[in-house]
Amino acid sequence: MNQYTIGFYKTSSGRRPAFEYVKDKNKEDQGRISRKYMLLEQRGPFLSMPHARRLTKYIYELRPEGVRLLYYWHGKEAVFTHAVDKKDFRQSDITIADNRRKESEGK
Repeated sequence: MNQYTIGFYKTSSGRRPAFEYVKDKNKEDQGRISRKYMLLEQRGPFLSMPHARRLTKYIYELRPEGVRLLYYWHGKEAVFTHAVDKKDFRQSDITIADNRRKESEGK
């Protein structure tokens, strides 16, 4: 049994940007992402390179091939706030992820 869970940030209008990003990927990419989710559920914050990496004090990235999925930890739940293709990844993506974290935690 996994001791960690996966969740998704939800906007005030009900959208889940990171979930929608994954849903729109092709089946091959979805499979790679799903395998990384399973690793994260098993190892939690102890998952390290090349699978995951801490970017800031609060924001982490899950690193399936060609994709960057940004999340933070809320207890034992990894909450995915933002996702982007690796080739398009910018510092501003980390800012977006952190702003969504602050919003969802009411900060």
